[in-house]
Amino acid sequence: LSQWQGRSLSMTNWATLIKSITVSLLSHTFSVYSWPPMVLNQVCSWTRNFIWTGCANSCGFSIVAWKKCCVSLNEGGLGIRNFTALNKAFLLKKFWDILVTSSLASLFFQGRFFNCLGQSCSTYKSSSIWPGLRPLFSDIFHGSKWVIGNGQNINFWHVRWLDFPIVDRLGIQPDLCKAFRAKVFDFIVDGCWIPPPTLHSWLVPIWDDISSIRLPSKNGIDDKMVWLSASNGDFSLSLAYDFKCNKQPVVQWDRWVWQSCFRPRNSVTLWKYLHGKMLTDDLLQQRGFCYNIYVLSLL
Repeated sequence: LSQWQGRSLSMTNWATLIKSITVSLLSHTFSVYSWPPMVLNQVCSWTRNFIWTGCANSCGFSIVAWKKCCVSLNEGGLGIRNFTALNKAFLLKKFWDILVTSSLASLFFQGRFFNCLGQSCSTYKSSSIWPGLRPLFSDIFHGSKWVIGNGQNINFWHVRWLDFPIVDRLGIQPDLCKAFRAKVFDFIVDGCWIPPPTLHSWLVPIWDDISSIRLPSKNGIDDKMVWLSASNGDFSLSLAYDFKCNKQPVVQWDRWVWQSCFRPRNSVTLWKYLHGKMLTDDLLQQRGFCYNIYVLSLL
């Protein structure tokens, strides 16, 4: 927007533009590349300027701390997304899709950047996309779990289908882990858990945990990876954003401030007041404006 067009709108309109237009423009590149912190800080600076002045290039008088603005309405903010967390959330969702779908792109990434144990390769692979995705593997690993179907796609030793990877629970040395490639399917016979005789003594400490998992009664059910904090197990962009941003305590006044019966300008004024950031004489003096507003209004 030009400067005069931006300043003709209210702060609520500016926030709406940021939430709808800006995020949609960034969503494609956010889901592919990890943006440099310097670039994200510059975009954040432009956004902050636009919210407070209506112009991206004009430094405004930031009344409420920006981190308080970048939280949801029910947490006392303006519902503006944190761009750093949003970038990581898009990449996390893209990483999840690579792991759980069988599209050509997913199969390519799995074949190029993952080893036979289902772990990310430790060797360097030339790519402009993978460096942004690779650091998120630990987030996926600790936030998800496999649900057993036929057991053909789940590595018995290395992935989380119990509450813990078996190699970690048994304390198997890292240099020996690569030799453990069996699938969960190899330990199931006629719908029952049957350990191979050579491994029975190894699995005694955790066999109660294994046998407590009920196997599906029907054959041909595929294995499924689920997100632990999702009620239905499906991982969404919203869950990814909540996972990567710092959640704040929920406030009790948000539903009263943003009611449709209020003028948006009045809602913003009330929002500032509830944050204790109204431009009173005391606040202006704390920020270096050492004059009396009432006296100036009489001049």
